[in-house]
Amino acid sequence: MSIEGAVATLGNLAGWHVRPLRSLVKQTKDLGHPELELLGVSLAHGVRPRWGEDGRPAASLDLGGYKRVRPGEIVMNALGKPHGSIGRSAQEGITSPAYWVLECSEHADSRFLHYLLRSNHMVNEYQRLGKYLPPNQFNISWDLFRDIAVPLPPLEEQRRIADFLDDQVSLMDKVVEMRIRQNGVSEELLQATLDKILSGTNQRVPIKHIATVRYGLGQPPPESESGVPIIRATNISRGTVTIPNLIFAKLQDLPLSRAPLLESGEILVVRSGALTGDSTIIRDEWAGASPGYDLRITPNRKVIFPDYLAWILLSRQVHQEISLLSSRAAQPHLNAEELGNLKVPMVSMSTQIETSSKLDEVQNKVRSAQSLMAQSRLGIGERKRALITAAVTGKLDVTSARPVSETELILNTDLGTHEGLQSSAGGIR
Repeated sequence: MSIEGAVATLGNLAGWHVRPLRSLVKQTKDLGHPELELLGVSLAHGVRPRWGEDGRPAASLDLGGYKRVRPGEIVMNALGKPHGSIGRSAQEGITSPAYWVLECSEHADSRFLHYLLRSNHMVNEYQRLGKYLPPNQFNISWDLFRDIAVPLPPLEEQRRIADFLDDQVSLMDKVVEMRIRQNGVSEELLQATLDKILSGTNQRVPIKHIATVRYGLGQPPPESESGVPIIRATNISRGTVTIPNLIFAKLQDLPLSRAPLLESGEILVVRSGALTGDSTIIRDEWAGASPGYDLRITPNRKVIFPDYLAWILLSRQVHQEISLLSSRAAQPHLNAEELGNLKVPMVSMSTQIETSSKLDEVQNKVRSAQSLMAQSRLGIGERKRALITAAVTGKLDVTSARPVSETELILNTDLGTHEGLQSSAGGIR
């Protein structure tokens, strides 16, 4: 079988010899090296050392059954969801026994093959072959994988292509890392602006004097395909409500005696877990939502502007104090009474409104800049995948292709926003 996404669509433009993958790679299963560093593989980063909180299941306590990986070998997760969790290792280590560890034959340059196996048309082929295989919808068997036939250039040309892609992909990754750092700088600017404003406020009052603090529903109601959105800790992210993983419940299933329906201007605070202390203010579009285990703050609008209180809860000092409150318990969690006793900065209503407006302005500029940075990262990612696919299929002749420069990449996604953000922040007192 051939790579339908490449051969059928593009044809074998360069007239390369077609070889099945079985002649290019073989699996290695060198076990019994628990002393070596544990490696993982991902779609975004390829092969990297694993760390404790990377979101993947914990490694087995017994690493004796893990596979040894040597520098230059390729690690592939055949259960990709999505496919593309493939990478060439730059170091020795061990990896999950569920992964394939591939050693290249003398016909293939491991760098070229790494790019080939991660290219768009190969990923599409894995999905085409594997989507009907049990037990995992995205699984692909070793026999089907090794039967895939690919147009393969001579070894010398493979190396030229790999050299070209190494240079261009490294450059693109560098610009993406720069955008990620810029994103962090813009977020820190907003945080620093908020902290600066509140540091000049001496008067403090307990939250319970300006708002009502109470618990949420407790046990979540039965889930439904539609109805009232249930905002859980996973939907609360520093002042915003995130849509992914949002669940719904029927209104009649909510315990009305506990007034579950939220109103615009109320604030939810995560009560336990890794996100303890994170909070968000409910806007009009979430006015019908209902919290689960989290704490619910209802501001007294006669004395406190809801947006101002929401900003206070996002400040570094108050967030740290909330963290201290939650860490005192045997099972870390926030207590409604203790949160109500927490003292927060207090100013006149007019100052509250003015301060909130200025912070909203800075936040809008930060979010606009972050949106541009996200678009930049997506654009570079798409460009990288297209470049790899074109090079490894012969559609792009790397000997005559003009490499893109770092300046061109940056200018194509020039933001020019941080000076404006700095000036806005500097003007706030």
